[in-house]
Amino acid sequence: MAPAYRDGDLLICQRRAGKNISNLIGQDCVVQTTTGERHFKILKRGSRAGTYNLRSYHLPSEEIEGVTLEWAAPVVWIKRGGGR
Repeated sequence: MAPAYRDGDLLICQRRAGKNISNLIGQDCVVQTTTGERHFKILKRGSRAGTYNLRSYHLPSEEIEGVTLEWAAPVVWIKRGGGR
């Protein structure tokens, strides 16, 4: 997730489930899809109700579109490491 995060950064996330996920739109989150995949991405609203798009800071990475989520955990605290 460079340039926002660097090697050596410690990120603390807090898991949220269900309808509270929609409150996290636009935030950096660790997410688990209903198919069991985990990603660390920017959470965006999907084109259909109850779906989400997952975007990376590193472009031209493709956006993951139209996924349903089991849970999302936004970054709540960052301890900057000594990475470059």
